[in-house]
Amino acid sequence: MVRSVIPIPELNALLFNEDISLSLIRVGEGWHSKRLSWDGIRNLTIANGFAVGEGWSYDETWHPFSVSLKTGRHSGGAYDAPDN
Repeated sequence: MVRSVIPIPELNALLFNEDISLSLIRVGEGWHSKRLSWDGIRNLTIANGFAVGEGWSYDETWHPFSVSLKTGRHSGGAYDAPDN
Protein backbone atom coordinates (compact mmCIF):
# COMPACT_ATOMS: atom_id res chain seq x y z
CA MET A 1 0.00 0.00 0.00
CA VAL A 2 1.34 3.42 -0.91
CA ARG A 3 1.02 5.81 2.06
CA SER A 4 2.53 8.89 0.39
CA VAL A 5 4.48 10.07 -2.65
CA ILE A 6 7.24 12.67 -2.46
CA PRO A 7 8.52 14.31 -5.64
CA ILE A 8 12.32 14.57 -5.89
CA PRO A 9 12.76 17.22 -8.63
CA GLU A 10 16.58 17.21 -8.58
CA LEU A 11 16.52 13.51 -9.55
CA ASN A 12 13.42 13.80 -11.76
CA ALA A 13 11.95 11.04 -9.58
CA LEU A 14 9.15 10.06 -7.21
CA LEU A 15 9.72 8.47 -3.78
CA PHE A 16 6.94 6.12 -2.60
CA ASN A 17 6.37 5.45 1.13
CA GLU A 18 4.90 1.93 1.12
CA ASP A 19 4.48 1.82 4.92
CA ILE A 20 7.16 -0.86 5.40
CA SER A 21 9.66 0.07 2.67
CA LEU A 22 10.48 2.82 0.18
CA SER A 23 10.65 2.79 -3.63
CA LEU A 24 12.08 5.39 -5.98
CA ILE A 25 11.06 5.56 -9.62
CA ARG A 26 12.54 7.71 -12.33
CA VAL A 27 12.72 7.45 -16.09
CA GLY A 28 14.66 4.33 -17.02
CA GLU A 29 15.55 3.17 -13.51
CA GLY A 30 14.58 2.86 -9.87
CA TRP A 31 15.02 0.84 -6.70
CA HIS A 32 13.07 -0.74 -3.84
CA SER A 33 14.56 -0.64 -0.33
CA LYS A 34 14.79 -3.58 1.97
CA ARG A 35 12.07 -3.69 4.59
CA LEU A 36 12.55 -0.85 7.11
CA SER A 37 9.58 -1.35 9.45
CA TRP A 38 7.31 -4.01 10.89
CA ASP A 39 4.27 -1.82 10.20
CA GLY A 40 4.58 1.89 9.56
CA ILE A 41 6.96 4.67 8.63
CA ARG A 42 6.72 8.14 10.14
CA ASN A 43 8.55 11.48 9.99
CA LEU A 44 9.74 10.79 6.45
CA THR A 45 11.79 13.68 5.05
CA ILE A 46 14.29 14.26 2.26
CA ALA A 47 17.67 15.88 3.00
CA ASN A 48 21.09 15.88 1.35
CA GLY A 49 20.33 13.00 -1.03
CA PHE A 50 18.76 10.76 1.61
CA ALA A 51 15.29 9.78 2.76
CA VAL A 52 15.29 9.75 6.57
CA GLY A 53 12.53 8.68 8.92
CA GLU A 54 11.51 6.18 11.57
CA GLY A 55 10.28 2.59 11.25
CA TRP A 56 7.88 0.97 13.74
CA SER A 57 8.83 -2.16 15.68
CA TYR A 58 6.52 -4.79 17.17
CA ASP A 59 7.59 -3.67 20.68
CA GLU A 60 5.87 -0.28 20.04
CA THR A 61 9.15 1.61 19.53
CA TRP A 62 10.31 3.71 16.56
CA HIS A 63 13.79 3.31 15.03
CA PRO A 64 15.54 5.88 12.80
CA PHE A 65 16.67 4.94 9.30
CA SER A 66 18.39 6.57 6.34
CA VAL A 67 18.08 5.51 2.67
CA SER A 68 20.27 6.79 -0.18
CA LEU A 69 18.06 8.25 -2.92
CA LYS A 70 20.64 7.25 -5.55
CA THR A 71 21.16 3.61 -4.60
CA GLY A 72 18.40 2.56 -2.18
CA ARG A 73 20.97 1.33 0.34
CA HIS A 74 19.88 1.92 3.90
CA SER A 75 21.05 1.98 7.48
CA GLY A 76 18.94 1.60 10.60
CA GLY A 77 15.23 0.88 10.70
CA ALA A 78 13.13 -1.42 12.85
CA TYR A 79 12.94 -4.61 10.78
CA ASP A 80 15.59 -7.10 11.86
CA ALA A 81 14.14 -10.31 10.38
CA PRO A 82 15.40 -11.63 7.03
CA ASP A 83 13.61 -10.32 3.93
CA ASN A 84 11.91 -13.02 1.89
